[in-house]
Amino acid sequence: MKKLPILLICFIFLYCNKDDDTIIFEGKQSDLTGVWVLKSINLGGVDIEIDDCRMQETITVDNTGNAVWKTSELIKKRCNLTDKKLKFIALNSNFRIEYKSETIKHHGKFLEPGMIEVISIFKSDELETKSIYVFINK
Repeated sequence: MKKLPILLICFIFLYCNKDDDTIIFEGKQSDLTGVWVLKSINLGGVDIEIDDCRMQETITVDNTGNAVWKTSELIKKRCNLTDKKLKFIALNSNFRIEYKSETIKHHGKFLEPGMIEVISIFKSDELETKSIYVFINK
């Protein structure tokens, strides 16, 4: 019976340490400032190929968090770029993205220095897109 508390403590220790393997980069507002380019897209758990049109997508963030997100859409073999104005606000390992939309919600997280993930959730079907961006310059 005395071994039960020891086993329970070992189980709790091992269980809690599973999440500790992940390195979390705690970013600051200044870590968001600059130009970011698209590296990868995962739509609902499926990796999407980045074509020449999507390679033009960028996020430019100024030192106050104001951002312009150039998104792309291929229509009739022509790449159409659209600018979205957003606000990026650093919150330790995550960041909030303020954007007024009835159909989509965005938030993000710092993965490592020079790499962020933007998570977009489409409200109509709760489909989640995870886009990885890498830093190119200030």
